[in-house]
Amino acid sequence: MTSLMLTANGRQQKSREGQLIITRRHALMGSAALLAAPALIVKTSTPARAEEGQIRIVRQPGMGHLPLTLMMELNLLEKHLKAAGIDKPAVSMRVVSGSTATSDAVISGNADMTSGALTSLLTLWDKTKGKYQALCAITTQPMQLDTINPAVKSVADFTDNDRIGLPGVKTSYHAIVLQMETARLWGIDQYARLDHLTVFISPPDGVIAMLSGKSQISAHFTSAPFMYQEREGGKARKILDSYDVLGGPHVFGTIWGSAAYFEKNPVTTKALLAALSEVMDLVKNDPRGMAQTYIKADNLKFPPEFVESMLRDPQNIFELAPRNSMKFAEFQNRIGLIKTKPASWKDYYAPAVHHLQGS
Repeated sequence: MTSLMLTANGRQQKSREGQLIITRRHALMGSAALLAAPALIVKTSTPARAEEGQIRIVRQPGMGHLPLTLMMELNLLEKHLKAAGIDKPAVSMRVVSGSTATSDAVISGNADMTSGALTSLLTLWDKTKGKYQALCAITTQPMQLDTINPAVKSVADFTDNDRIGLPGVKTSYHAIVLQMETARLWGIDQYARLDHLTVFISPPDGVIAMLSGKSQISAHFTSAPFMYQEREGGKARKILDSYDVLGGPHVFGTIWGSAAYFEKNPVTTKALLAALSEVMDLVKNDPRGMAQTYIKADNLKFPPEFVESMLRDPQNIFELAPRNSMKFAEFQNRIGLIKTKPASWKDYYAPAVHHLQGS
């Protein structure tokens, strides 16, 4: 992957190895742009009650939701709905910050689907006895824990003087992975041992904290593109990778909604899966073009080479099948976050993707 570095004079330049050097200004501007992503992307107006060809999606900013961003920008969902015989599809997508806001939108009936952490969906799936379920994965990518505290070499070195920034405490994806690692080190009964050190911070603000070094946050658990950005200041170091904790690649972004929607709208559901599959092929076959499209769609300030390097990183996989999802479900069951222990990933994913090689 292309290495990106920050220069003190604020200029972009190439290193002798031909590697792109990204300025601190670009990193901060890029983070701010992601936080201030467009609030609404609307293709046509959508009625409150969904029917075939009508779908309202809400998502958060960030690379974990990139397939949805590209799908909307390239009008691929409309394309597949029309190919399925729906002449006037009604498709909309809103962008908001925070998993609570996106989940509330679906639960309240103000959106049909959202994309987010499987861990949050599992809790909802359990509490509602399957009323809500996942449709498919959209990204397989790692979460990585960085620190600017030189005394911290691993999770075991954190003290009460440290604060670990997360996009959500205790039950978020990142919090669950930290608990998994804590349980591995000290035993399952100690899974929450570091919870008191965790604090909420948005990913863009976490990057700023890591680059400035002037925050109470001494560690930040995040994902692409933020983890790439914050290491360019030369202070932040990776001390934990979720792929290591899970024993390999795992699902990151998941689309989910009500089981009733999937059952009542099979044509729309199939078209959505087809549109996402086409996007994933485009990312694989044309990462440069898709990087430029993504930058335009989300109005980002990143150099195209930076985004392209993320799309080419073999750790970032765009696919529909969920990998290693059962490890999250089993852990959440062990610590009491969900009462129902699923027998298979197919228990909480919709039948429309049961033919895939998930886990």
